Amino acid sequence: MSRGEEKIEIPVQSKLTINNGQALRMAARSGLGIVMQPEILLSEDMVSGRLVRLFQDWHIRERQVWLLYFRDKRMTPKIRAFINFSLEKFSPGKV
Repeated sequence: MSRGEEKIEIPVQSKLTINNGQALRMAARSGLGIVMQPEILLSEDMVSGRLVRLFQDWHIRERQVWLLYFRDKRMTPKIRAFINFSLEKFSPGKV
């Protein structure tokens, strides 16, 4: 995590591992621990007060986003448009 020039690492040891965003949200709402999720996925719970953001002055390193698709000359225009949109929106320096 970083705050200005200050950087720290926090080792995490968990007894529960979940790789599904909705399940993570439900676990946090049930008081099972702290989750690290994009704010947009938790905004409803944060507005209602069910969840509270910790470390507001700190920033977590960026995460990578991967688009995996079958490259084919028959790719639909909708898929191509989504790929182009994603590249524009999430390219380095855009987020």
